[in-house]
Amino acid sequence: MVSCSVCETNEERGEIIVRNPRSDEREPPKTFTFDSVFGPNVTQRHVYEVCGAPLVESVLDGYNGTIFAYGQTGAGKTHTMEGRPDNADLRGIIPNSFQHIFDQVCQYLRIDSNLLLFFTKSNSLFVSGGFSAPSSAILG
Repeated sequence: MVSCSVCETNEERGEIIVRNPRSDEREPPKTFTFDSVFGPNVTQRHVYEVCGAPLVESVLDGYNGTIFAYGQTGAGKTHTMEGRPDNADLRGIIPNSFQHIFDQVCQYLRIDSNLLLFFTKSNSLFVSGGFSAPSSAILG
């Protein structure tokens, strides 16, 4: 649990607990519960792994997905979404999402190109043996 003068974050429970600094001890703190809560020392990479990566995986599976940054001016929306491009640990959700999608597409293309290479070599073997595979088998 991370705390400051007016708030505490409980990442395990997804809670932010806020105290009114102008009230006395009789006023109880207010607790807000969210899907995810991050303290002030969280890394950009951790935020992406918890919030962005599952959504990008769902998009790659064919579902629609949106990440919406909302908050007070100066709260860190731009930093969270964009981060800093010069350091991998400080990249925001947008560059991490692009990298994630690019990596998945490259992995798919590698698998597909290996399959095409396999079919092409198989076709060459069949041709030398007197059997010609149809062109649709080469295309996959």
